[in-house]
Amino acid sequence: MCSTPTSDNAIKANFLFGTANIYNPTAMIRHSFLHEKGIRWNPTFRVPDWEFWVQAMFLGARFANLGEVVLHYRGHKNQETDNISHLRNEFAPVRLKVLELFYSELTLEERMTVEPVLQR
Repeated sequence: MCSTPTSDNAIKANFLFGTANIYNPTAMIRHSFLHEKGIRWNPTFRVPDWEFWVQAMFLGARFANLGEVVLHYRGHKNQETDNISHLRNEFAPVRLKVLELFYSELTLEERMTVEPVLQR
């Protein structure tokens, strides 16, 4: 069993933390959805995988993960995902958009107050 969230709601809630929870090597997405919504991979994004999945969420994507491990990933001490603090400024604008979607009743000032708390 893996500890990755499996439901659509849990995956989307984790987007608030800047955690994609969608593992690119195992991801499957309908081509028709990408084509209909005009979603394209944007290599200029500083956090491209997370921003891609958030963009898909904003356009109506539903997510799911299998409840079993289908990939073993080898990590190392120099990989970027172990130290993403230098990307903090890149995460903030996208996280503010996610907060607006989930908590539309909050003002921009309130979202800006909450955003730093969500940093991991």
